[in-house]
This record gives sequence, C-alpha cells and structure tokens, in this order.
Amino acid sequence: MGDLSQPTSFLFVQAGFSGGQPKEGVAFAPSSLLHSPQMADLSFSLHGLDQSSIESLDQEFGRGYEGKILNFRLVSEFNRRLKEDMERLERGKKILVVGGDHSIAVGSIAAMCSREPGLKVVWIDAHADINTISSTLFGSLHGCPVSFLLGVDDSKMSWLQPCLQPEDIIYVGLRDVEPQEVEILERLKIRAYYMNDVRRLGMETVVREIGEFVGEAPLHVSLDVDGIDPEYTGATGTPVPGGLSFEDTQSLFLSLLPKHWVSLDVAEVNLQEGSPEAQARTLDYTLRLISTYLSR
Repeated sequence: MGDLSQPTSFLFVQAGFSGGQPKEGVAFAPSSLLHSPQMADLSFSLHGLDQSSIESLDQEFGRGYEGKILNFRLVSEFNRRLKEDMERLERGKKILVVGGDHSIAVGSIAAMCSREPGLKVVWIDAHADINTISSTLFGSLHGCPVSFLLGVDDSKMSWLQPCLQPEDIIYVGLRDVEPQEVEILERLKIRAYYMNDVRRLGMETVVREIGEFVGEAPLHVSLDVDGIDPEYTGATGTPVPGGLSFEDTQSLFLSLLPKHWVSLDVAEVNLQEGSPEAQARTLDYTLRLISTYLSR
C-alpha cells in the first residue's frame, strides 16, 4: 500500500451516482474509499452530492428509459448540480472526484473547464465513452460523457455548453471500442493509445508523449478503473482483459505529478462486483493511485 498518511489538504467530491448505467453498487464507492483506514489521517473537506442528495434527485426525476436512453433527465440534473457544486470550491487545493459511474465526468470536467481555462484531459479507460444519443447501442449514458463535453452530433444537455475541443483530450488503455465510436475518434482526430499501441510503443514512450500533450496546461485525469487490467481492479461493472498494469498506470501518474495537475476523477469502482479477493484488490490499488495523486 502506498503512503496515505501524508498531511495533504485536498477537496473530496462525492459523486456516488449510478444512474448512468444499471448496476447500483457503483454508488457506494465514495463511502467505501472515504471510510477506508488509509484515508483516516488525511486532511480533507467533503463536497459533492451524497446519497441523501441523490435519493432526492431520484424522487424528483425517477429512473427508467426515456426512449432508448436510461435516466436521461436524472443524469443531466445530477451533472448540472455536480458542476455547480464544484465551481464553488475554493482555489488552490487538489480536487478528487469519486464516482459513481463514468457519467459523472460530464459535471466534473465541465466544472474544471470553467475553473481552469485551457484544461487538458487524460482519459484512462477500456472504453472511449464517446457514443452519442443516437449511436449508443445500450442507452447507458456512462458510455457517452465525452460526446456531451465535446458537443458531438445530438449529444446535448440543456444546461451544458460544450467545453472541450478534440485536441484537448487524449485516451490511454482503450480496447473495447464500438465501431461507431472509432468513426467519431477518427473523424475528430482525437489522439488515443489503444492497448495495441501501448504494447507496440512501450509504456515509457506513451508516458513521454502524454506528457508532451499536457505541456504546461492545467490537467484533469479521468480514471475509469476498468482501464486497468482486471487482475488489479476487477471489481467494476464492465471489466475487459488485457488492460494497463498497475505499474503502467502508476508510472503515468508519477510522470504527471510535476505537471499542473488540478483534479482527478475515479470512476466505476463497484465493490459489489467480482470475488471478495477482486474487491479487496480493487480497493487497494485504487487507494494506491489516489495516494500517488495526492503525494505532491
């Protein structure tokens, strides 16, 4: 276990939201991480939407399919409120946003774009999450956040102004990308390191090139734990074999510490999935990565 006992002061944003997909267990990740013994000595303030806030949203908007899309109004309103909450956060401290499913990145990144002009995003994931409202096959909005942030095709929420440009985001760890998403990535010329690229180039080269992409810009990292191989973080809703090793991910995190790294999403930890051993490993390795982020 990495050292989480350092006196780092940071802002912990709860985003334990499961409405972007059908598995409820992902909602409880913030409390699991927050109450872990490794977090006990850290100095942090608590923000975001807790479970009572989300229950109120459920009562107001309900859950269910609207056409082929699951929980559209609920996902939209959750992210609107998350954005507003994060925009009010004090300046000068690192922000850790703990989901919840990866739909929470709509609100977190929209907030960081408004706080940090010129924001760059490193998206670590097995999936591209750039499906649109019309192209999604399953209707789960955790597969669509990047399309909302970019304003691709028909992916729009009434309150959200697209805040990213294709040149602002880079992917690493991709290996389960639907054909319609490949078309969007190629059409928009978005840089992406599929796992085949990682194996061909070597992680050292990938890390260096990602560092060059970030440059001196403010940085947000959006980590879906399924970007990492299930050997390490298998307690997640859509695990995909053949992912990044923990060591690869850790080396990327370490390389980004000297950058102007202002915020981190951790998404899709679901401690109701997988074996007890997989759940323990997922919690352990996730906390190690959080420790690395907070270490400087």
